[in-house]
Amino acid sequence: DEVRELISSAPYGAEIKVDMTFITPKVTEKMLSEGLFEKIIATYTVPGTDDKDMIVNLKLVCREFPKDGLILKVDEEFSFNDLVGQLTEAKDYREVEDITGNMVMGGGVSRLSSALYYCALTADMEILARSNHTYAPDFIELGLDADIEYGSKDLEFKNTTGRPVRIEVELDDDGSLKVDIWGTANTEHTVEILYETVNTHKPATLTNTMLKDNPGKYQAGDILQEPITGYDVCTYRIYRPLEDDDSEPV
Repeated sequence: DEVRELISSAPYGAEIKVDMTFITPKVTEKMLSEGLFEKIIATYTVPGTDDKDMIVNLKLVCREFPKDGLILKVDEEFSFNDLVGQLTEAKDYREVEDITGNMVMGGGVSRLSSALYYCALTADMEILARSNHTYAPDFIELGLDADIEYGSKDLEFKNTTGRPVRIEVELDDDGSLKVDIWGTANTEHTVEILYETVNTHKPATLTNTMLKDNPGKYQAGDILQEPITGYDVCTYRIYRPLEDDDSEPV
């Protein structure tokens, strides 16, 4: 206001002197960027697959992530279904046979969602939504999978690390998939994931009566579906303070 008054009242050609005061900022760019994305705070690699259609599906879903990584701001929420959308033939997704022999459109993308779930747990983020598979998967440890079904099953988590994070996905030609979360080192505690099978459900044998005229041409004793073992699994996130490695975990 004083400078405006000086300018408006000064005669043409006059020289105006203004006292300047340099104010040191409390927060600088260096302070904000220091330690940002400095290290990998969570990582997981899913083994490869021989299923060519599954690899195609994984390539398509990985393309939904920016090449230089997906950045989640502080308290920003992530939704797998919101990012990827519905898996349809129009998007070039393919059908893949599941463990029960059924064909599933976009089959295999839960490999990525499962790796993301494990990394979100390890990075100490808040899990908002996650569904396990109906049957135990063979590509990740029991209790650490995250099934995806647009409209009913989603993986959602919130960046509660206190700093921005960057999610990177990488798919090799053999179908092996790696997820890294880059962030800022936690100076208070480490996070460990513990999982244990608390119960095993052995498959029961069911007998069926053949339909009239036996349209399936079955023989007595034929196995209609291979038995599948079920499991009850508990997964724990363990916090151990950094300043005292001998302290009891929480």
